[in-house]
Amino acid sequence: MTATAIPAKVRAAFAAGTAASRANRAFGPDHPPPCAFPPGGKASLSSRVRVNAGAKPFGKCLAGFCLAAMLLAAPAVHAADAAPPVAASPAVPATSQATPPGSAAATPHAPTTPARPANAPAGAAASSSDGSSASSSGAPTAAPAMVAQGQSAPAGSAPAGSAPGETAPNPATPNPATPNPAMPAPAAQDPAGAPSEAAKAAVTPTVILVHSELLDGSSWRGVIPLLQRSGVNALAVQLPLNSLWADVAVVQRALAIVRGPVILVGHSWGGVIITEAGVDRKVAALVYVAAMAPDVGQSFIDRLRNAPRGPGLAKLLTDSSGFVRLADDAFATDFGQDLDAAQNRLLAATQAPVFGKVFEERVNNAAWKNLPVWYVVAANDRLLDPGVQQAEAGRIKARTVATPASHAVVLSQPEVVAKAILEAVAAVKAGAAAGHDGAAQQLQPLSPPVQPEPPKK
Repeated sequence: MTATAIPAKVRAAFAAGTAASRANRAFGPDHPPPCAFPPGGKASLSSRVRVNAGAKPFGKCLAGFCLAAMLLAAPAVHAADAAPPVAASPAVPATSQATPPGSAAATPHAPTTPARPANAPAGAAASSSDGSSASSSGAPTAAPAMVAQGQSAPAGSAPAGSAPGETAPNPATPNPATPNPAMPAPAAQDPAGAPSEAAKAAVTPTVILVHSELLDGSSWRGVIPLLQRSGVNALAVQLPLNSLWADVAVVQRALAIVRGPVILVGHSWGGVIITEAGVDRKVAALVYVAAMAPDVGQSFIDRLRNAPRGPGLAKLLTDSSGFVRLADDAFATDFGQDLDAAQNRLLAATQAPVFGKVFEERVNNAAWKNLPVWYVVAANDRLLDPGVQQAEAGRIKARTVATPASHAVVLSQPEVVAKAILEAVAAVKAGAAAGHDGAAQQLQPLSPPVQPEPPKK
């Protein structure tokens, strides 16, 4: 501890205490200090002894008190000497005080940084008049009192040399003006906020393919590559074929994972499924391929009650569990007569039996009433009569294309089926560009529908 660190008052008190102690030791019992005698009076020897005896402990106590005060005050003095001066906040004039008329407003002057004292160590910061500090190199440094006392500066505090009210930028916060290369660029929009014509035309619908009874999703293996080659995304579902509503649920799950407009394509029994599931808001068009399109409250069987039946229906077999399958030899004669023998043997071996009661379940919706529709007629079909197919196409006002094909038209003539689907895709894209919310306008049939034959008596 240096003498310069002891306050002047403490040093004076300590000096007075030590002087009194030395005085008490200098005067003995026979020579009391002058302060022990009353002014102008004399005292007996016993009184002088009592005064002298009481003065010795008093001087010792005073010296001890001064020493304790010095030791307690020394840390605070050192902390005060180590702390840099805190800049005083500029006085803010009261709002109630006004500048007298005609008086000049006080112009603030920039604070000047005093020169570093000669005895200051190299690199020490010299305090300026406004409380800030500057290094020996002239660069301003921020030295607020809280940092000097071991506290961290608050986040967002202004750096040295910044304007009043300005906060330091957070390096973890991205700059909104800087584009993020990981984010895709937004679609072009017109000044009104609606997608541009180019953006509308670029929307290509997804095609969801729904297979028929006795087949599975692989039956679209000839159609899917043709669609993909044209830049159309296709998705074939796998129906359980044990309930109308179980099959509809499969299509609904496929619709849920697809973004943008959708075209539903149904083959045979699949036509009933897309009739019910097509009411989803994503669906923009329907394509029926040798299929049935029942009305609200109708079933597959209801559409065939008074219609001619194909010869192949007589070769359907029902097992003890109520599931229906086609006789193996009937594939070559009544199901895929335009396919080779190897393909028909494969279809017979891999056929998917369908629960017979599904043909009696009735739909609650008829999506074809509010959507553009296409229909592919298999003119050589021996399961679903071609005349019934033409009647269905005319009733639902579908664009119709007829081709000489068996009931397995999706396998024997995939080009014809894909062409009809691509026409629907083009119409949906044109409808979207015209502002029809992804759906094309209702189109007229390509060929006049065939009038259904009167029921046979």
